[in-house]
Amino acid sequence: MQRLQRRQRRVDAVAADLQPDLAGRRRHRDQRGLDERAQRGRAAGLRPGDHGGVLRQHGRSPVRRHGHTDQVKFGRQLAQFIVDQLGGAGNVVMVTGVAGTGADSDRNKGAKEVFAANPGIKVVAEYSGMWDSATAQRVTAAQLPSLPEVDGVWVSGGTDGVIKAFADAKREMPVFGGEAENGFRKYMAGTLTPQVTGMSIGQPPYLSVVALELARAVIKKEREKANLTIPFPVVTGSALTPGETVFPDLPDSFFADFTDSGPNAILVLCQQAATDGTPCPGATLSVKLGTP
Repeated sequence: MQRLQRRQRRVDAVAADLQPDLAGRRRHRDQRGLDERAQRGRAAGLRPGDHGGVLRQHGRSPVRRHGHTDQVKFGRQLAQFIVDQLGGAGNVVMVTGVAGTGADSDRNKGAKEVFAANPGIKVVAEYSGMWDSATAQRVTAAQLPSLPEVDGVWVSGGTDGVIKAFADAKREMPVFGGEAENGFRKYMAGTLTPQVTGMSIGQPPYLSVVALELARAVIKKEREKANLTIPFPVVTGSALTPGETVFPDLPDSFFADFTDSGPNAILVLCQQAATDGTPCPGATLSVKLGTP
């Protein structure tokens, strides 16, 4: 019993170290800070695992198993969509995220690789929207008067804010590759006007569920001990379904990527599970990890 109590105290201490500060921000945004805390957990006798990103460490990783997404691919997918929609030529704006974070660096890297491989694409502006719709709208509004015609906008976060800035400036709507803001998807669906052409990719909060299922499968020896890269939930205009991939009765700021969709969905959650934490009626949660 005393051994279990000592172990629980170590767990509580590590968990407290990762809690948000009083300003509501996570204290340790940078990659090194996360690595250090994972190492601290390991030294305390824990077996840390991560989801949502990869903890990076020179030498041996502090994390036993990763259930994560590929943020470089995130940037590439959105950029390639824009390139394809523009036929390989046009002026593009990049609205990036929070500088210094691993996700921002990786997403930007992926996008720039695609744009650089298409000489007809010209990036005419790059600025941070801080992954925040209000900030992205304000900064975009300040940038637009000095910009030429814009054919495509790549947005790491805050997409609906960027659209609002273009609408307020009475600029022609470009093609958008952006995040999973419900407001962005409302514009894509035509629920909000003007309707836009876009691709919406989200960083799925259900990674925590996938990580738990991965851990269970490994412990039960149903799956070999290997990292798992989870594909992003991707939505284009043809895949917009009210109540499933876009939610007309929920705020623009709501992130609509709480569930996957389509025939190969990793998991499917209903709206009430995301908003109220109540079970989906008549449904049993099933997580498809795919072939190892």
